[in-house]
Amino acid sequence: MCRAICECAQDSIIVVNPAGTIIFLNRPSFGLAAKKALGRTLLDVFPDSCRKGIADCLRRVEHCQAPDICSFEYTGKDGDKEYYAT
Repeated sequence: MCRAICECAQDSIIVVNPAGTIIFLNRPSFGLAAKKALGRTLLDVFPDSCRKGIADCLRRVEHCQAPDICSFEYTGKDGDKEYYAT
């Protein structure tokens, strides 16, 4: 049931393992089809300007073993402002 809810969501939902590897993506995002994103890391799919923040967030989650709030604003491939938040 959770998978069905995620797949119907209007926003992109990304599930990653502790290493930041994408294990679920509900819809095409970041210019990638959902199936092509699987197995890649967040650091592979976000622009360079977001990589340090993503790496810091993953380290905090790994250290605390608890969810963390991370948010980024960046310019997408089409030149539009994009937002990422967890």
